[in-house]
Amino acid sequence: MLPIMTEAPLDLLRRMFDAAIASAQPALCVPPFLPAPPKGRTIVVGAGKAAATMAQAVERHYPAPVEGLVITRYGRLDDFDLGAMGAVAVSGDHQAFHR
Repeated sequence: MLPIMTEAPLDLLRRMFDAAIASAQPALCVPPFLPAPPKGRTIVVGAGKAAATMAQAVERHYPAPVEGLVITRYGRLDDFDLGAMGAVAVSGDHQAFHR
């Protein structure tokens, strides 16, 4: 016997979609895989669409300052404060925005 649906299918699908997106956020899925903070400097190097978000998760996880370089798509750095890290956003026409 099939279970009786207690909510509209569209609402169920939306809740499932929102849960999948939330579980893939770097702030949640990156820190469990990070080692203990090192005794020396922490240097982060990243490239790709999610590089800035992942670098920000590392930066927030460690108590000491984090240094490094992030290269990502143009427009992906607008909402980030990457502290001591440098960042470059590259557009399709090879223009770069340095931060």
